[in-house]
Amino acid sequence: MHLKELSVNVPYIIRVGRGALSEAPSLIAEASGSDARVLILGSGSVWSEVEWLSDRLREGGMEVRSERVGSASPREVSRLVRIGEGSSLVIGVGGGRNIDVAKAVAHGLGARLVSIPTTTSTDAMATPFAILWEGGRSRAVKGVTPLILLADLDLIWRAPEKLQYAGFGDYIAKITALPDLELAYMLGKEENYSPIAVSMAYQFTGMLAESADGIPERDEEVWKLYVLLLALDGMLMSMCGTTRIAAGSEHLFAYALEEVSGKKLLHGESVGLGAALLAPLHGIDRDYVLDALERASLPTSFPEMGVTREEVVEALVRAPKMRDWYTILGDGISREAAERLAEGLV
Repeated sequence: MHLKELSVNVPYIIRVGRGALSEAPSLIAEASGSDARVLILGSGSVWSEVEWLSDRLREGGMEVRSERVGSASPREVSRLVRIGEGSSLVIGVGGGRNIDVAKAVAHGLGARLVSIPTTTSTDAMATPFAILWEGGRSRAVKGVTPLILLADLDLIWRAPEKLQYAGFGDYIAKITALPDLELAYMLGKEENYSPIAVSMAYQFTGMLAESADGIPERDEEVWKLYVLLLALDGMLMSMCGTTRIAAGSEHLFAYALEEVSGKKLLHGESVGLGAALLAPLHGIDRDYVLDALERASLPTSFPEMGVTREEVVEALVRAPKMRDWYTILGDGISREAAERLAEGLV
């Protein structure tokens, strides 16, 4: 069935542009008030930005505590929730791990959230869910949709290029995720579905695929579109009532590939190439996906990711068991079918 009502969760303020971090103190004060109690989470190469922001907010009269983020685990979230007790605002600065932890900590504290991503490796910057790891497997937990999302392109462009480009793969994974969702809904395997959200997601994905060249070229207008679409993934999920609008068989494959290979693969690269791998099962031209990946400077074969043919085949066989999702893979495919599907990419 369709959702009974339309629900849209989207950041109150989205800022994308060069030098945008300079606006953070005034935006935060305007949106949350000068009496906010703030917990800022960051780590590594962005710690100087955390300290700069902490100083500016203190100068504005806010009570501020900053903490370094360890692993993206339930245990780390619990530690930070204890440290941040009484905080009314959580600010996450950094890559997907820091933002995911910040979303989960804000949910645990019942606090509002500011997201300041410094990479574009996934769509984590504004989704209402956080990916945490435990026992070698990831799971999605409840997070908080940011009150403010501020993406400074100068900061993002400092990150390794692979981390800048990988979010493109995560986004165009919708090429297979959307027909997987439609199939599951039509067969009664998925209850939550919004034709409005799905239509928007198809349109957004096509727009980004057409603009792929502008990502490695650092075309500022393309980057504004790229970051905005990543930021609006949470909106699509809230409208549809499920993360399935952004994740289907290609995500199941990517989860299995990381498990089978034992390698720490870049999620956006895995799901982007997973979409190319699985596209033919939906009657979608694989070359369309590969062309978009190539123009965005992402891998177009698994050896480029350091993954073997045997690992790809085993991941395809294992993929349906990774989540309780119905996709084009059904209950599973044979090893022989997996071998045929992998031809040309391994």
